[in-house]
Amino acid sequence: MEVNPSDILDIQKVQMLTDAFYKATRIPSSIISTDAQVLTESGWQDICHNFHRKHPQAEKDCIRSNINLCQKLLSGKKHVLYHCPHGLIDAVAPVVIGGEHIANFFTGRFLFEKPDADAIEQFKEQAARYEFDQKDYLAGFHKIPVIPKKRVEAILDCLTMFAELIAEMGLTQRKQYISKKEAKETYRRYQLLFNSLNDAVFVHKIKKDGSPGRFIEVNEEACRRLGYTRDEFLKFSPKILNKDKDSQMPEKLGKELIKKGHVRFEAVHVTRDERLIPVESNVKVFEYHNKMYVLSIARDITDQKAAEKAQKRELELNKAVADISKELLSKAYDLKRVSIITLQYAKKLTKSAHGHVSSSDENIRKHVGDILGLNKQSINTEDPFFSNSPQIQSKSEDLPEGHIPVEKFLSVPIKIGDVFIGRIALANPRTKYFQTDLDAVERLAEIYTLALHRQKFEKEKMSLEGQLVQLQKMEALGALASGIAHDFNNLLFPIIGFAEMLEMDIGEENPSVKLVKEVLIGANRAKELVQQILLFSRQTEHQNKPLKPHLVVREAIKLIRHSLPSTIAVKQDIRKDCYPIMGDPTQVHQVVMNLSTNAFHAMQDTGGKLTVSLKNVFLQGDEISDVNIQSGPYVELCISDTGMGMDEIKIGKMFEPYYTTKPMGKGTGLGLSVVHGIIKSHGGHIDVKSKPAEGTVFHVYFPGILAECTPEKMGKKSFLADGKEKIMLVDDEESVLKIEMHILERLGYQVSAYTSSKEAYEAFKSRPNEFDIVITDVTMPNMTGDILIEKINKIRLDIPCIICTGFSNKISTERARELGLNELLLKPIASRQFAEKVRKALDTRHENQ
Repeated sequence: MEVNPSDILDIQKVQMLTDAFYKATRIPSSIISTDAQVLTESGWQDICHNFHRKHPQAEKDCIRSNINLCQKLLSGKKHVLYHCPHGLIDAVAPVVIGGEHIANFFTGRFLFEKPDADAIEQFKEQAARYEFDQKDYLAGFHKIPVIPKKRVEAILDCLTMFAELIAEMGLTQRKQYISKKEAKETYRRYQLLFNSLNDAVFVHKIKKDGSPGRFIEVNEEACRRLGYTRDEFLKFSPKILNKDKDSQMPEKLGKELIKKGHVRFEAVHVTRDERLIPVESNVKVFEYHNKMYVLSIARDITDQKAAEKAQKRELELNKAVADISKELLSKAYDLKRVSIITLQYAKKLTKSAHGHVSSSDENIRKHVGDILGLNKQSINTEDPFFSNSPQIQSKSEDLPEGHIPVEKFLSVPIKIGDVFIGRIALANPRTKYFQTDLDAVERLAEIYTLALHRQKFEKEKMSLEGQLVQLQKMEALGALASGIAHDFNNLLFPIIGFAEMLEMDIGEENPSVKLVKEVLIGANRAKELVQQILLFSRQTEHQNKPLKPHLVVREAIKLIRHSLPSTIAVKQDIRKDCYPIMGDPTQVHQVVMNLSTNAFHAMQDTGGKLTVSLKNVFLQGDEISDVNIQSGPYVELCISDTGMGMDEIKIGKMFEPYYTTKPMGKGTGLGLSVVHGIIKSHGGHIDVKSKPAEGTVFHVYFPGILAECTPEKMGKKSFLADGKEKIMLVDDEESVLKIEMHILERLGYQVSAYTSSKEAYEAFKSRPNEFDIVITDVTMPNMTGDILIEKINKIRLDIPCIICTGFSNKISTERARELGLNELLLKPIASRQFAEKVRKALDTRHENQ
């Protein structure tokens, strides 16, 4: 261990000792450290003190001399005599303390004998070499004492003992020095460790009753963390760390600590600026100098608590998402329940007192929870935000009476894509809203968006299912209608046929002919009704032909008038001079019926007036809203009511398929879309004017024909188209078979009638050349008419064939061409027309032979 001699020697006492030695012996001395540092000097010679040690070069020689002496002492000698470079004699004894050579005890600067002339000359040369003042230098030289060598040896023994005495003094001092140094190093290391800890460390006194005393030590981390200086801390007790300064917790803790000796617990420290820091304290009691102290190490667990809180929040959020998702995927899905669960979790996660979950689509649902009054900022923004500043929220005077004060507010919009569809709004948490609250509610909003998605899907699904059911009903109704039409045609055919024959047989002069004509009028009206049924069921194609619209409109109004209640008055202004139009009478009739029925429904509860007018108009380009409609003559059909009316939104949607404002069971939503399609197919235009509570007016425009339209003249009814050919007649309806057979036989034909297609085939197969023409129905049991003709054609390809059916879709155009049919007749058919078609088919066969 390297020691500085001045640290372990009492230099002042050693100086006093050497001074006394000089006074007693007149022998100069000095103590010089091993690194040539002069520690003491007594009676030093002027020649050395004033000259040799003052000159740089001469001093170097002195130091070199001292080093040489020290090196000689390393060999273990107790003392050494030495001739210095300047001609003087030195003696030295080592000062060894604790085995360490730390300094040398010098004496000397003397001569063994009186100097002679050579010695004097040597010193003169030395004065000249170093440029000393010769006179002064020599004066110092003559002061050098002369001590005999034997005496010097005795002095050396004394010098050695003197050195040993100093060494013993130094040894004691050295031990004290080392002890102090080690203690100082130990304390330095303690302070370094104490202040390098990341945990706050406190040491305080504790009384026997457990009450805490003042702090006696704190580390730098405690000062930094809590905001007090070390000196300030030493004036306080541990109560300064508690939020509640009057709490009895330190005393209770102290008693437990004295009992157990060691306690670990969690606490909350309050800083100088009132911030709260959660800590985990590890506290231990110890005894020092018969006094009790407490060492407390407090670890900041803010991050740990934040992580635990975040983990707990994440678990709660995941549970919320799972519970909402469970309800969302449930078969017994209920949006209201999903909304309630979403709101409950949103309030729980954010510790909010109030809130609501709402949807902007009233068809989905309105809201769940409290209705919060919001200011313009809250209402207008579609971005998520929160505010803890009451001054920017709705002021109490702006809110409804009794409304809760909104002090803090959080809002998260619910969007599908970029479309805003709802909101989760919360208010008044226990503390404040933070970004984590906003993030959590946004997560819930994502799941709730799926709920609204599903609700919308469910409603669309229900709507489509309802439409599908409605279409299936309509399809079934169409199938039923076609069946009814088929049977009805079979019933009408003999009625019309026999009535026509009866009319011819009794003659015009018979009074009963009027009754027969009425029968024919009714039967023909029934025939037209069947055509409407077939058109409705899509069993027949419509054909536009010139017609006078006033006749169709009057017929439709006459029909609908009987179905209206007495609370609805009907006013009509239908002019006979209207232009003819190219149209299908059945479809025009349907337009009038549908629009009139809608008008009736609009006035059903309140009553009112239905007005129908028909007149000629000439439309200019600026009067037509449809750019595809040209200027020109039109027939305007106007149907108005005094009912509830419609707003612009409903007017914009009214022609869309399946859109209806009527309650369930009151309409299909197809009426106006069908009307729109019919009018467009006729090259016309429809315009609507309506206001809520002011009624509705439909203006329908059909292009007029300026040429005169005259009904076909039938002429006198006679059976000119007679013949003598043999006819095979096949129909499973006996009444139809009878009228057809009766008509043909009266014309002179030979008829073989069959109600079974199989029997007819067997008859033709056995006698194929006996028949000139085959007339058959289509729908028959065992073998349909088209199959019968197909088999007959395989036997005789040249025989003409006619199919007479209740509706045309039973035989397609391709199928008729494939069978080589001569005619395809639709029941019921007039007798004359039936006779003409049969004659034409036979004549065509004769022409081709």
